Amino acid sequence: RLTLSSNIGDRFHLEFRGQNTVEFEVGTSTCGDIVDGLEALSSIGRIQLPSNSLSQVINSGDDVDIEFVTERGSLDLITSSGHETVTKLQEGEAPYRPERQAFNCDADGGFATLTFGDKTSRVNFDDTISVFSSKLSFLTGSTITIVDPDDFITTICDSQGKTFFIDFPLSMGDVGHITVDNDSLQNGSMFIFGDGEGHRGAVNGISPVMGHFTIIVDGETTIPISVDASADILRESLEKLSSIGSVSVSKDTIGIHNELNTA
Repeated sequence: RLTLSSNIGDRFHLEFRGQNTVEFEVGTSTCGDIVDGLEALSSIGRIQLPSNSLSQVINSGDDVDIEFVTERGSLDLITSSGHETVTKLQEGEAPYRPERQAFNCDADGGFATLTFGDKTSRVNFDDTISVFSSKLSFLTGSTITIVDPDDFITTICDSQGKTFFIDFPLSMGDVGHITVDNDSLQNGSMFIFGDGEGHRGAVNGISPVMGHFTIIVDGETTIPISVDASADILRESLEKLSSIGSVSVSKDTIGIHNELNTA
């Protein structure tokens, strides 16, 4: 619930997961403007106002109830640049939610080494989004997609430090954090937020399946393996057994879908 406290004529914007809406003016903007402004953010799919008319002009003292239709699970609160207060009326629940990590780089030269598990990959400041996406898919062993909020980023680093998002649409649960190591960048830095830092736009994945299992081969037992482990992790666990040499492991993802849930 967004409770308006700003005075007539005051302007404010809303923020969600590190992204800002356009400004709204108390006494002029409507509830429909708030819907349009929030849905313009790449961090929000669709919302609805169950008890407010879209044509209703917003005024000080009004309560605007905002329902997230497409965002899953427990969500961070929207914040306002003005005097508005936001309270949570109902906690969202979700059996599945894909992981999202946030990337930002403002360097104008050099390279950095990214680490995921025991793998590393070198990325250059001028790697294109396509090249970067391929490197991340190899690094994580997972299908990833890049979401550019402004739809104009061509290389991964920009002097203005634009943020884009790394989504894991087929990975189950909370994906490990991709970290930046051996930073040899020039005139800037590279950051990846992958621990659910909502104010940066990062979202921890939620999995409907949890737990671990082991595999026994000729009396030897692997270390506990997560049920959502990648093919590479399973292969590495098997190859650590003395009775097994090199193996090839592939993984089919069955039963995951991205149907829209009401939060």
